Amino acid sequence: MSVKDTSIIAYQDITDSGAALTQKQRVYQAIKASGPLTRQELAKLTGLAINAICGRVNELLKEGVVLEHDSRRCRVTGRLAHPVSVTSGSTGAVNNLFSN
Repeated sequence: MSVKDTSIIAYQDITDSGAALTQKQRVYQAIKASGPLTRQELAKLTGLAINAICGRVNELLKEGVVLEHDSRRCRVTGRLAHPVSVTSGSTGAVNNLFSN
């Protein structure tokens, strides 16, 4: 079994278990309350692993409920990174997203 195969299986497991939705809600709420935040800042704030943060942020970006800003220095790593914030008017979309 390849790394790609195990990654797909792991993703399917967290999706099927509902963990991805819970993580996505935590990430969204953190961004809404404290954003704009980099992915590392989100990981530190939520206690979620960086790979979980990246996956959930990418989903939220794709769904149009968060947006990425120009790069700035991350308060965790000191490196340039693109923070994300909640898009204006995304409340209705988020309610539909999390009501499934």
